[in-house]
This record gives sequence, C-alpha cells and structure tokens, in this order.
Amino acid sequence: LDELAYRIVNEAAAQAMSRSTIGRILDAADIKPHRSVYWLNSHDPDFNRKAVNICRLYLDAPSLYERGHLVLSGDEKTGMQILQRKHPTRLAIPGHPEQREFEYIRHGRRDLLATFCVVTGEVVYDLSPTHTAQDWIAHLSHVLEHFPDQRGYHFVVDNLSTHTGYAVCHQVAAWEGMSVSDEELSTVERRQEFLSD
Repeated sequence: LDELAYRIVNEAAAQAMSRSTIGRILDAADIKPHRSVYWLNSHDPDFNRKAVNICRLYLDAPSLYERGHLVLSGDEKTGMQILQRKHPTRLAIPGHPEQREFEYIRHGRRDLLATFCVVTGEVVYDLSPTHTAQDWIAHLSHVLEHFPDQRGYHFVVDNLSTHTGYAVCHQVAAWEGMSVSDEELSTVERRQEFLSD
C-alpha cells in the first residue's frame, strides 16, 4: 500500500491518498496485490496427454483396486529442520496469549518420503537423514510391505532423479524376477520407460 501511495503521487501525478483509502478501494474492487498463488508452466509438448493418462489412472483407481491393483502417489518433502523450543510454551490464560519461546535447539534435518494410496487414503511414510535412490528403494520396500499380495502397483511420482536411478531399476527388476543391464538403462528415458512398463 505504501508503494501504491508513492506511485500515485510521484508517477501518476495525482493527489495524495492514504494507505487506508487505497486499501478500501482495493478491497471494494476485490483486488489483492499482496496475495499470490503458484502455478506451473510445463514446457513438455506431451503434457496434456500425460496429464490425461494420470487423471484417468486416478479415476480408474477403484476398479483397479477391485482387481488387486493399487494406484499410489509418492512424493518427498526434503530438508525439513527438526527444531525444539529451548523452554516450554506457556499456555494461554484469560487476558494473556500463549507465549512461545523464540530460542530453539536444532536437531538436524530429515527428508519425508510419503506414498498415498488413492483408494484407501492410507499413507505410508519414512523419515530419512538423506535423499538418495537407496532411501527411495527403502521407502518402496516399506510400501510393498504395507500393501502385500497385490497383483500390481501403479506409482505416480515426479521426475526426480532418485526415482529413476540405476539402483531403483535393478531393485524393481529383482522384485519382478527379472534382470536388466546398465546398457539397457543407459539413459533417463530408458530407465523411465523400464519403470513405466
């Protein structure tokens, strides 16, 4: 609001306006210049086809589940700091707000790996001090242990390199009773294709 008031006077050569007047005008016009939302612009020419396929998979999840196939969505939250307040929080009492100590103790960082089962709503998660393909393999193993005896698994994940590393491909091949050479997995596209099959 301060910047708008400055620009009105100095760049638009208009009469000065107060912050509160500008705020009322913007509010009445339902304009919120201080708010923003994220959006993702894809440069993938095949984006629409891929998005349709994933949406179809989500819509088909209940019928796939009836046939023993799970649709799972996995992702990570990396670099979470584990913090502890140095002193206990004082609870709110009438006339006084809660008081939270500003000092904290650092207990390192962790990465959260989580997989959501689309049909059941169950979440399987792991906390890891690192973010490697081996951590992703350990998480996948945990998911398979949590949902045993399925006929198929459909994982929806992003294009993070830890999801498509050589080690991940070799582990998936071992689970399927297959063998695959590094030559067959020599590019990211080949590894993605192998894991998508």
